[in-house]
Amino acid sequence: LSMDETDGVQKFHFTPTPRIGGIPVVLGLWVVMIWGGANLDYHAGRGQVAQLLWDLLIASLPAFVFGLLEDVTKRVGVMTRLLATMASGVFAWWLTGTALARVDVWGLDLLLASWWPLSVAFTAFAVGGVANALNIVDGFNGLASSTAFWACVGYALMAIRVNDPSMAVVCLTLAATMLGFFVINWPFGKLFLGDGGSYFTGFALAWLAVLLVERHPQISAFAVLVVLAYPVTEVLFTMFRRKSRQDHLGHPDRLHFHSLFKRRYVARWFKGYDATVRNSIA
Repeated sequence: LSMDETDGVQKFHFTPTPRIGGIPVVLGLWVVMIWGGANLDYHAGRGQVAQLLWDLLIASLPAFVFGLLEDVTKRVGVMTRLLATMASGVFAWWLTGTALARVDVWGLDLLLASWWPLSVAFTAFAVGGVANALNIVDGFNGLASSTAFWACVGYALMAIRVNDPSMAVVCLTLAATMLGFFVINWPFGKLFLGDGGSYFTGFALAWLAVLLVERHPQISAFAVLVVLAYPVTEVLFTMFRRKSRQDHLGHPDRLHFHSLFKRRYVARWFKGYDATVRNSIA
């Protein structure tokens, strides 16, 4: 049921492949939270690692579950999945009381700080946008997981810089999970992250960004945005391109950066290699 077939405008693989890689990713984090949380809290020194992981995993359920349903049934619409990722953002606020009240934009910060419904709605929109952005860049073996890995490393460095060991540990835990998936997914694509995995990971990246900005006024909102520059730029340009071409925003195409890079450069420079090698290089 979960096999990703080879027919489709965005398909580059040649053998049906299971697209339930999100399950081991999420299960791995649950294992860390349940059995390793106390030990991580001890070393981090503030006793927040297990709670941060708990909030993240519980809040991610709408995004992960609806993404996984799409992986299994292929019948969950784009808008439904978008709303599910936004619901995870609202759920995270409900669990933690944290929402974006600062984005370092004059005027908007005043509105966000003075009216909490706008702050929650903006947070949900941002979280849903990043979750779908990572889903878009999940086009070739190792691309989404490596993007998420380096984003988590960047977040961890920020957390270390502002002396927040608990956040650093959580970011590095997610980075380790992404690295574990990467070695299975790249270069041969034995298992795909799928919508469940990409939505979960995108939500996690977005929520960690929200926490960093809200916990530490010295961290610029633009700094965490730069860490996510690739997927965010991709989703914004995708919306612009499809709107200008009068295509449906959820209509798939082969005009993403990774698709163009493969066709224009990898296919030409490595034309003597088989498709698996070319997909891995792209």
